[in-house]
Amino acid sequence: MPSSGAVTRMKRRVLDVCCVFLASISVSHSPPGLNSSGSQLRIDRNTQIWLMAPLVKDYLSTFSDSSWPEGQKELDVIKFSTFFLTKMSDRTLLSVLNFVQAHHFGLAIEAGVLTYGPSRCGYGVEGFHDANFLRDLLRRIKRLGGVVSYLAMDEPLYFGHFATSFWKPNGGLCRFSIPELASNASGTLRDATKIFPKLKIGDIEPIINELGRSDAPPNYNASLQIWLDDFQAAFGRKLDFVHFDIAWYNESWGLSTLDADEGWILPLTTAAALIRSNGVRLGVIYNGSTDDASNLEWEQDAKRHFEMIEGELELIPDDAVIQSWDKYPNRAGPESVPGTLMNVLLSYLRWASSRPIAPRH
Repeated sequence: MPSSGAVTRMKRRVLDVCCVFLASISVSHSPPGLNSSGSQLRIDRNTQIWLMAPLVKDYLSTFSDSSWPEGQKELDVIKFSTFFLTKMSDRTLLSVLNFVQAHHFGLAIEAGVLTYGPSRCGYGVEGFHDANFLRDLLRRIKRLGGVVSYLAMDEPLYFGHFATSFWKPNGGLCRFSIPELASNASGTLRDATKIFPKLKIGDIEPIINELGRSDAPPNYNASLQIWLDDFQAAFGRKLDFVHFDIAWYNESWGLSTLDADEGWILPLTTAAALIRSNGVRLGVIYNGSTDDASNLEWEQDAKRHFEMIEGELELIPDDAVIQSWDKYPNRAGPESVPGTLMNVLLSYLRWASSRPIAPRH
């Protein structure tokens, strides 16, 4: 854990910056309700629990009752990447959809919704796909009897507007204006809502560590507000949720873990206040760090992150998302084994049920 002095200094800075939002940041949500098990492990039923199905060798254990019996009782939403779903045969996908429906989980998909721009800019860039890719996947799910309840866009503001570099952008970066970005995404989303009219649309965006990264977007919160406004104007309704993907730490930055913590706290808390001031659900993705060298190390970092955000900073998200796209953890379950993704989920549930209910800053 960071030193209490570091957290206190950051909390004071946060209060100075965020006080303008205090009159409007509270969002009223009806509790998601108990799932079919009727479990009451958690104290704060206003927080929805999300789990990203892991891309690991034993991923099918995610769909086994014996692998994570306690975590299943509390889970509200299970999320899949489009890559995960498109690699499944119809037979496997059908069994997964049946499992989701039998447990009354909401089904979410994380997807790139931006289509390639002039000269096929965006080709090979995260957040972009062929115009028909998502539509065809949703039609397939519907044909098999599934219902997609949530669609989480894969960082369109960052990769479609801010990004100045990418690993292998075969078609180049588009660098859309924010109005162009909103128009582009809306076309894909209109097709999606024709297939699933009750689909809730949200966005995942990064929180860049200001101390560790040189590519922190300038005037990020101002641009985020423009994005929220322009999206609503283009699509006809506001985003249902925004989930933040935090750049916690990287050894290449040459910082200690504790110093790196101070690089993401203020960007997260100010952006969170902005999201809630717009009446949008706030989510935080809880994971480890890309440099973690083992399952246990990743789990320890993930625990440190959620304990710091909800315990030290008292920032309680509307959606708590347990997710990994890193090398670790390389096992989904069982939940009883430390270092598995299901064990991280169980650890969060037990910790959150024992902490006092904090105000939703």
